[in-house]
Amino acid sequence: MVREKERYLLHPAIIVHYDITPSKQASLPRYLYHQATFRPTPVHSVNLAGQTAIVTGANSGIGFEVSRQFLDLGLTRLILAVRDEAKGAAAVQKLALKPDGIKRESAATVEVWKLDSFDYGSVLSFAKRAKRRWRDSTSLC
Repeated sequence: MVREKERYLLHPAIIVHYDITPSKQASLPRYLYHQATFRPTPVHSVNLAGQTAIVTGANSGIGFEVSRQFLDLGLTRLILAVRDEAKGAAAVQKLALKPDGIKRESAATVEVWKLDSFDYGSVLSFAKRAKRRWRDSTSLC
């Protein structure tokens, strides 16, 4: 006899116990619990020397944090694709400092390129600039 929380997996002799029902697993309290308690593992074993990254929306939020982490991993060239070049320049100034306020010792080149994804002309201009920059490259990732 199978209890309510037990289900057959592949064969009636193999029983899997489900401690949490899908409705409880997807509940708001469980979501909030995981938001408050989850801590991602820091990445230290990656070396991005000699690599170039283009980060969109890099003047704030997730894009800024990704840019900071790329620089921490030794990225050689970082291109901040931003809507407002003044805000991009301010982000470059913030990226020059580590989170504790100490100047970052990095040989990385950080550039600000204008990209407004809602403006088709801006997207074309950005693509042409990138194509000119890497026209001699054999591949882009």
